[in-house]
Amino acid sequence: MYPVQGSATLIPPYSLRLSDYATAIFDRLVLNALLADVSKAEVRVRFRISIQGQNVKLETKPEYIGTPIALQGGIPLRLTNIELAEYFDPNHLNFSGISKASFQKAGFLPEFCFEVYEYNRGVKISNTICAPAWLILNDPPIINLPQSGSKQKPMNPQNVIMQWTPRHSGSPNAAFTTEYDIRVVEVWPASRNANDAMLSQPPIYETTTTSTTLIYGADATQLEPGRTYAFRVQAKAQAGAEALDLFKNNGYSETVTFVYGDACEAPAQVSAQAESPTRISLQWEASPSQTGYTVRYRTKDQADANWYSNTSLITTAEVSGLEPKTTYEYQLMATCGYFESSYGNLATITTPDMAQQGYTCGVAPPNINLDKTQLIPTLKVGEVLKAGDFDVTVTKISGANGKFSGEGVVVVPFLNQVRGRVIFSDITVNTDKRMVDGMMNVTGGVVEVVPASVQNAMDQLTQGLSAADSILSKGQEILDAYEDQVMITKASIVSVSATDGNIVIEKSDGTQQVIDKKDLQSDGMAVTDTNGNGYEVNKDGQVNKLTTATPQGPSFPRQIDTNQLDDFEKLVKEVIDSAYSLKVSLRDTLAKAKDKKQDELDTEVSLMNGVHSGAEDQELAEDGIDIVDLMTKIELLDSLIENKKIAIKRINENLDALNTILERIKEFSTEVRKADDYSKVQSILERRRKISEYIENKLKK
Repeated sequence: MYPVQGSATLIPPYSLRLSDYATAIFDRLVLNALLADVSKAEVRVRFRISIQGQNVKLETKPEYIGTPIALQGGIPLRLTNIELAEYFDPNHLNFSGISKASFQKAGFLPEFCFEVYEYNRGVKISNTICAPAWLILNDPPIINLPQSGSKQKPMNPQNVIMQWTPRHSGSPNAAFTTEYDIRVVEVWPASRNANDAMLSQPPIYETTTTSTTLIYGADATQLEPGRTYAFRVQAKAQAGAEALDLFKNNGYSETVTFVYGDACEAPAQVSAQAESPTRISLQWEASPSQTGYTVRYRTKDQADANWYSNTSLITTAEVSGLEPKTTYEYQLMATCGYFESSYGNLATITTPDMAQQGYTCGVAPPNINLDKTQLIPTLKVGEVLKAGDFDVTVTKISGANGKFSGEGVVVVPFLNQVRGRVIFSDITVNTDKRMVDGMMNVTGGVVEVVPASVQNAMDQLTQGLSAADSILSKGQEILDAYEDQVMITKASIVSVSATDGNIVIEKSDGTQQVIDKKDLQSDGMAVTDTNGNGYEVNKDGQVNKLTTATPQGPSFPRQIDTNQLDDFEKLVKEVIDSAYSLKVSLRDTLAKAKDKKQDELDTEVSLMNGVHSGAEDQELAEDGIDIVDLMTKIELLDSLIENKKIAIKRINENLDALNTILERIKEFSTEVRKADDYSKVQSILERRRKISEYIENKLKK
């Protein structure tokens, strides 16, 4: 019977690492000791600890004497791993069956036992006090969803279920709280080892949860269709604020991979064919994941050309409303459910030229299929209908099974392919895409009467005139400065006097130079004659003759600043050169715009005014064409064509005016350069004013 009795208890969850007991801030172990011999008021004691397992034993070194602890008779003492931390220090332990280094690397603990020794004599005074516990490492979670190697269906918004099963819940060494760290990375390329990607790739998503299910939703990084991703869970035991290592493999689950749907690729094997001067058709191969397509096209070799697009749900598409003899570039894009591919390779196609067609009144039309029994089931935007002799491109459509309503664009071939907007309601269309019953009404024109080339030329002319005006304004500023500041004389000065408010300068050649006092600068003027006499002229025109002192003020005569004249001449030369280049460019543009000879325009007007009459009007009316409305549009077109002629004439007039202006500028600059007398400069300045008025009038026109 020992005088000291005791008991030891490990507090779950049980950590298997020695360091968790030596450095913990929470109680991991409790040792209760009681001095049963009440005849002793107090005994100072120390402890020996032994930790035993299969073929492994750790025990306190015999030579180690810890801090003394006092036991008082009959009073129990409660000690925790915090007060006993020095006994868990590996430096104070002997290792049997395992090396110290190996143990510190593994760190797993079996069973704890304590013995109490009298501090000074080192005599054992207690029984062996052990703390039994189920010390095991738990298995990490096992992932249920997504299954490794599976393909997840893309959704909008994205919704991937990630679920796992914990395998420590029934363990006696389970923590009260377990957290799960989730990590998702992209595996690129797809053949890469998933574990390598998990360890080296930056995550696209990380989070922590206490649940065993996670929804990878719209708040997470967007997954790309066709890409491979890896997913892993790490279980972490929590005891208060402390994390414990209670899991094998540090709590890491296996790494599973999944593919997020199929890659959305652009259509392949695309081919195009020009069906007519204004229409092309395209075909391509489909992929199982593709649910729709977009064709975009624009005019080639035009920097400011806009992209236009058509959509299709099948592997063919038609693009209409194109210009004859024009090269277009096009690309295709696929949609895969909620996702879109990038546009495919850029390709080009050229529409054929418009064939010359003749129209003769009274000629019987060719045989036309007007069968109303074989009706087309569906129509889509972009398809071309036949209404009599007219092609109508559908721009808006509704209906089915032969009955349709919507809008379109009609091409009138005998009006130089002019186009107009039409609307139709409950028309009947057969399988030849021909209207066999109903009416189409023309509601407006979409004709380009003034060609874009002429409009561009007019814009360039406006820019050229603006540039010329800017240069003239700069030149005027320079010349205004000469008028205010430059006084020129070649003869010697004899005297200076003031007469009637003017300053009179007598010169050695017998002439006078009179300066209006209002032309004086704010600091007046200083003059020195041939005898060395000085004259100071103030801003009010008063003259003060000096005999010895040097006059104060701007010196006279002053010379022309030839650098400023050089700058002005350079500016004039630049505008002349650019204007001449502009003139050549405009002439070429106008020549192309006027390739359609006047007699062709007259022929078109004649056709407009005389092509419809009598029985033909009745035939057109039967085909759904409103004759009165169409003739109104023809008269408007005639007026617009006449306006086009006037616009071309105005451009030529403006070019001639600009040419005249630039010639005047050049002559004026040359005369200013040659001027060497004040009176000549005055004359030139007067001419400049007249030129400025002329320029202003021309620019207003």
